[in-house]
Amino acid sequence: MSENRSKLFLRLLPLVILIAAVLIFWGWKYLSRPRPTPAATTEAAAETPLPELPPGSAFAPLEREWVEITGAPPVWPDDFDAPTDCSTALDGLRALSGRVDSGDYARASGVSAGTFELLLDVSESLERREPTIGMRLDDGGAMRANIAHFVITLGPERLARVIDLSRSQSRMAEPLALNLYQWLRAGQRCPEGMRPPAENVQYDYAAFLLQTIGGQAYLRRRAPRIEALTSFYALLIADHAFQRGHNPHGLDLRPELRRSKALIEGQPLVFRTRYLRVLDEIEARWQKL
Repeated sequence: MSENRSKLFLRLLPLVILIAAVLIFWGWKYLSRPRPTPAATTEAAAETPLPELPPGSAFAPLEREWVEITGAPPVWPDDFDAPTDCSTALDGLRALSGRVDSGDYARASGVSAGTFELLLDVSESLERREPTIGMRLDDGGAMRANIAHFVITLGPERLARVIDLSRSQSRMAEPLALNLYQWLRAGQRCPEGMRPPAENVQYDYAAFLLQTIGGQAYLRRRAPRIEALTSFYALLIADHAFQRGHNPHGLDLRPELRRSKALIEGQPLVFRTRYLRVLDEIEARWQKL
């Protein structure tokens, strides 16, 4: 038995070395890239007068920052989980993208306007090439495809731009994530050419992020705020799939729910209480299984 384990270890050793090399290479590459200076405020925010706040209100610093970033006070949507149309989410994505494109990031990086188009383009590419999820540890080809999925699917330059955006525009992460999620939930209500990936594809990417080596490596290398929001919305997508009877990868969300709650509790988020309440509801449902 010991001899068999030794043989298995020797067979897997090259794969372990490959995984470590890939993670080290990409971590060094993106950490060593020169970064554009993040914009304190976008040009659009400077030109657009901020909305008037209710008399006597004392907006918390996070809420004030939300107003500066988006031009409007933070409001939790009544149709958060089941948007009745797609236009509100698309309008929100266009507005936030426009503020990115008019700000210092676009000028410093030399990237022309087009963040909204980038989001649609990335979404379409990810839908065309679904991630490798179920795999054996000794299947080197599947493991490499899983680890390098985003590089293979988006290409180094497009992936670099996505990562640069997430880093330089981290203050916009929360409102952008909220709009993206509502767009995903709107689904077929969106006009052709602007539809998000199908629900089963969304589930596959949630499973990729929550369960696989490649997805976990991607999440763990993000800033804690980005990791917290990404994990939260991935859990919501996976739970929705489970509720409609779709869980081909056999996800058990309970361990990741606990981790996601801990991440969110430690982050300065406008809707932190709301996120925790949603996760509590999901956890209560899963504890009954």
